[in-house]
Amino acid sequence: MLERTSCCLCSKQVVERGGVVCGRRRPSGEVVGCGAGVCWKCMNKAKKEDFGSVKTTKAEFASLGDEAWWMHEACMKSEDEAAFFGSDDDAGASEEETAHRAVDDSADEGKFAWE
Repeated sequence: MLERTSCCLCSKQVVERGGVVCGRRRPSGEVVGCGAGVCWKCMNKAKKEDFGSVKTTKAEFASLGDEAWWMHEACMKSEDEAAFFGSDDDAGASEEETAHRAVDDSADEGKFAWE
């Protein structure tokens, strides 16, 4: 997220790279996702009811570099889910596409992504 962009959950403004925006550019060049931003604190605390089971951490997102992306589960189509989680059908998927994972709601409960 860009500096001073507001989180769609808590409405607080973030610092530069203070969260993620729902969206990705598919291999076809099509840009998809709703564009809503989620700060790292809300991403860490979010429950499935907030935006589905698709979550990431600040460290994971940063490790993927400029090609990193995230989307709400409801905004994804099957091809986005396959790219995010890395399916067996994606033998040629990039490292970025296979590095994403779902994060269990109970994992790291009470911690922030930067801890």
